[in-house]
Amino acid sequence: MNSLLFQGLQSLIYEKYAKANDQLLEAIEKSTNDEEKNEAIKHRGFALMGLKRYKEAQACFESIYSQIDSSMDCFERITREYGIACFYCESFATAGKCFSALNDSKSNQRWLRKIKRELELAPPKQTIAEKQPIKKKTVYEKLYFSHFQMGNELVINVMGARSIPIENRQVTIEAPFTVTLSFQSPNEDSPFVKSFNLFGAFTSGSVRHTTAKTAITLNTASADTWTSLEKSDVKETSRQGVYSGRQPDDWDKIDQSAKKSFAAEKPEGDQALNQLFESIYANATPQTKMAMRKSFIESGGTVLSTNWDEVGKQRVEPSPPPGMEYKKYDS
Repeated sequence: MNSLLFQGLQSLIYEKYAKANDQLLEAIEKSTNDEEKNEAIKHRGFALMGLKRYKEAQACFESIYSQIDSSMDCFERITREYGIACFYCESFATAGKCFSALNDSKSNQRWLRKIKRELELAPPKQTIAEKQPIKKKTVYEKLYFSHFQMGNELVINVMGARSIPIENRQVTIEAPFTVTLSFQSPNEDSPFVKSFNLFGAFTSGSVRHTTAKTAITLNTASADTWTSLEKSDVKETSRQGVYSGRQPDDWDKIDQSAKKSFAAEKPEGDQALNQLFESIYANATPQTKMAMRKSFIESGGTVLSTNWDEVGKQRVEPSPPPGMEYKKYDS
């Protein structure tokens, strides 16, 4: 093994991806041995994946993949990394072939599910004669929605509204089931109007506008979790698969399988912490839930207490982590 290749492998082991990439690239250029050159290309692909330079990583793996077979020790890792690079480069068909050649681990099955979903959402390919000029999105087409629920509060966020002045955004809240938006862009002749037929009932609500978004906070009639934002979402049927010559995928079955896989996996880091908080809240008494909601909201998300005797007596002040300063956000 030449010294440049050895140095590149050492840098890669210590996750110094940029340095490893430079060393392995030099090793490729100076190598006179095909086996060592392919080894350098393979590991440069791993370094580029660490740098999230997926297009270059895809090219590296593609150049040597024809020389890899399933009996080789490196087959699993190269095929997986090649598949991930293809996914992020939107080469979904090639990514699907890669993960189909791997074992049935939970992680590989999750990637296959993501690839199938992207293939399903992809528009049908057009011939050169059929291709139309790319149409720029209108102001209203850039709007999108998200929502989350905490106890008796449900928040609907209208995102992508930066180019619509706050004074041109109207929100009508009609309990118990309807919220209507009417946004007028200065660049459009007519307003954008959308009415939400909500999944559950609410008693009252409020609206807060910022430059980038509009947040609608609703006080729900009960603390039951909404399974969707609107009633119509529940009745939606799953779309058909796009693979020619095969039966449509049973997405309900795939979804159930994925949920079991996710449940069996041990979460780490922030995910584990969030799961712990969710578990505490789900199994808490009504008084404990009130304490958690009150402390979290009043402290601006910096305090989460389960002790109602402590937080119920007074307002919970913000308590940012050491080295950070709490500032009130002004819209």
